[in-house]
Amino acid sequence: MSILVSFLPEDPVGGLAAAGFTLIVAIGLIAVSLALGVAISLLIGLPALVTGPQRAIGPQLHRSAPE
Repeated sequence: MSILVSFLPEDPVGGLAAAGFTLIVAIGLIAVSLALGVAISLLIGLPALVTGPQRAIGPQLHRSAPE
């Protein structure tokens, strides 16, 4: 009997609900991965961005004028 029940068509509303839930979960996972990517990029790049210009300007200020 259970084999015959498995071949019966399912309710379309249930299938649409499952597909919608899957889509919401997929979009949520994509958003979380993008947010983590941005956060990690900022954590890695922000110190270099903050200290980089000071290191680039520093040697130019202390350089002596060419004779």
